[in-house]
Amino acid sequence: MNGRQLVLNKNAAVRFQRTNRIITRVLVQAPVRGGSLRITSWAREENGSLVDALAPLANGGDLIVSDKTTLGRFTSAGLLVDDEHLSVPVRIECPFEETYLDCEAPSALDEAWRLNPTVRFPLKERTREGLARVIPSQESESYRGLALARSTVPLPPGVSWVWFEGAATGWLSGYSVASEIADQLQGLSEQSTDLPLNLHPAAQAGLLVHDGAYAERRARLESEQESVAEVFERNRYARIPRLLEKPLADALKLYYRALVNEGYCHRGDNQVANRFTLHNEPFAILLHEALTPIAARLARQALKPSYVYFASYFDEAALEPHVDRAQCEVSMSLLIDYKPLAERALSPWPLIVKRPEPDAPEMFVNLSPGDAVAYRGCELLHYRPALPAGHTSTSLFLHWVPAAFEGPLD
Repeated sequence: MNGRQLVLNKNAAVRFQRTNRIITRVLVQAPVRGGSLRITSWAREENGSLVDALAPLANGGDLIVSDKTTLGRFTSAGLLVDDEHLSVPVRIECPFEETYLDCEAPSALDEAWRLNPTVRFPLKERTREGLARVIPSQESESYRGLALARSTVPLPPGVSWVWFEGAATGWLSGYSVASEIADQLQGLSEQSTDLPLNLHPAAQAGLLVHDGAYAERRARLESEQESVAEVFERNRYARIPRLLEKPLADALKLYYRALVNEGYCHRGDNQVANRFTLHNEPFAILLHEALTPIAARLARQALKPSYVYFASYFDEAALEPHVDRAQCEVSMSLLIDYKPLAERALSPWPLIVKRPEPDAPEMFVNLSPGDAVAYRGCELLHYRPALPAGHTSTSLFLHWVPAAFEGPLD
């Protein structure tokens, strides 16, 4: 790297595989800022000297490189980088305290105020089960570093997360909250008249609701969802405006931009070369689970999540016509980001859906960030034309199967 000083990539994950306590294989996953995630595997049979050089890391020791060949191999793998290419950890934050800091507190906190009944605290409810979709536990393996197979939810220390429905705008809302605030919210009874001052912004965010206004808002939301469900049943697809409340949509935009810019994503896959991708990224898993009740209402059937896929397209990428596999019975394409794009404007790059009959018309679906399109991917052909030159488009593809589905979810 042009003679610059190299340092150990502290954000790399190094996985050691053992047989009879002897390291037999080392897998390195290393983000490189301005590039992509580099994945390299070395087996002892072919690369014994490299495996031995990495062995001290398994016990918390230092990496010592004594020859240029090894230095070159570790640099190519992204394990050694210069300061310019050293990634920083990426965290997601969406604090309701800042979003609603200047809002006037409720003038009266009477017996009609209560915790929003749809509030969920995913990190306390499903962390172990949800993250098992990311890294399987194997006694024969050990890890060093952040484990870029990403076994932890990307939140700052001391911060939790909360989901809920029925905010003023958007179907689903989510906020990062200090752990002590999360504990306070969980401790509230359904009828609470003693609201701490630090929870006043929660009332503005929709975490705390006033019975009369909430009932009206909830009825309006359910009417919107029923209308979309009717379209979905009739056409096998439906556009969902404002699926995510704007603060959440904005937070996701910044988070996934940073993941791409800091090099935490794979470049290309077997379907599209010009896109950065992540499979079952941990925060996307939490979002996937939070959206499952909504997807089930739209599909009018019990569903369970299969997998979620992140993709950020660039350099005139195109998506060829295809139908999905069995794990994608019901899908959502959620637009996270599009550049360049004016505020709340529709993306000029549509998802095209079409029934498989030769004479079926093409249907063009354009979205704004925070909008989604739900579709039955196993039935409908779907594809995209070439992305306009100089543009980028970022989406999450969330997939569900019927609750009784017995096949593999990935």
